[in-house]
Amino acid sequence: MFDTTKFPASIDYDAFCEPALLATRLINSPQGLHYDYCFYFGKTVPAETPSGFSVEQGPAYLPYQYACDKAIDELTQDDIEAVQKQRLLLADNITFEIQDDIPPYARTAISKGSTGKWLSTIRISRSVYDDALSKNITPEQNARINLQVACVLIHELAHAAHHRLFGPVREDYREESNIAEAGFEAVACLFGFTPKIKNDWNAWTTWQYRRTHAAYDLTKIGRRVWQLPEKVEKWLMEPEFVMKLSDDDFWEAESGEYLLEGAFALIPDCVPPLCEPGNDEDIHLYEALPLSIRDLFRTEGPSYAKRMYAGYANSERQLRTRPENDYRFKKETLAD
Repeated sequence: MFDTTKFPASIDYDAFCEPALLATRLINSPQGLHYDYCFYFGKTVPAETPSGFSVEQGPAYLPYQYACDKAIDELTQDDIEAVQKQRLLLADNITFEIQDDIPPYARTAISKGSTGKWLSTIRISRSVYDDALSKNITPEQNARINLQVACVLIHELAHAAHHRLFGPVREDYREESNIAEAGFEAVACLFGFTPKIKNDWNAWTTWQYRRTHAAYDLTKIGRRVWQLPEKVEKWLMEPEFVMKLSDDDFWEAESGEYLLEGAFALIPDCVPPLCEPGNDEDIHLYEALPLSIRDLFRTEGPSYAKRMYAGYANSERQLRTRPENDYRFKKETLAD
């Protein structure tokens, strides 16, 4: 996915080696594989229309939701192999660039190739590239930079995957998410929350909250926003947690934490207490967590995914599509 041939020859590829390795390890974790399984082989259904949507925008802006009937611990080896095949196809469709005028991290541009396939160019901001180049400061800071850049890569890969399947159309809500934004969703499905890394502070944060984001108009991509925290919440990003992600022994040693604990080894301490709603104050944070992460901490019975999405089973692992004839548009409207 992050082969040197994907990057411009003019850059120092060594700057991306460690972040790309971390990104690869994260997307191959149980929760990373589950994110892609659900994305590729879930079922798509129409979602409620945001307040800012108008029919004049056309079918490309129609909102959809997707989900699957499996939790992280319910994937089979065949499911995993099917995901890896789709990733190989995605790898053929992406390239990376460094660009000066992208605030603050990266953007993914889409174009149609000569064979009719949708291709993605992941444009990484010069500031992210400079951060990757500036390592060898302290081990802790190096690990934070690795995590920051890895999450940028994973975020943009999620957008590229959406482009490959559906082209330049609105992204979908995942499971019960309140905001349709594939990039943040992909990272949140790894850890529960998303990392925010700055020079003066580092934290785990809720990326879904009621107050309108500077970058997103929730009247266009939000639904049931009353369920969410009013503003972004932050928790301490433990230095030990961040540093272990850049430690080969954590990932590879036979007695290492990852091989012993699997998905749980990637969950920061702030997440487990919120995975069961304890009181009215916690319910908004509970709703802000991905369903797949909450499912990790279920105590008994079938998974939440099985209970909520039993009708979404896809035993043949057919690639996810959108409904051909959406009841929200008349045929004559589409023809116009």
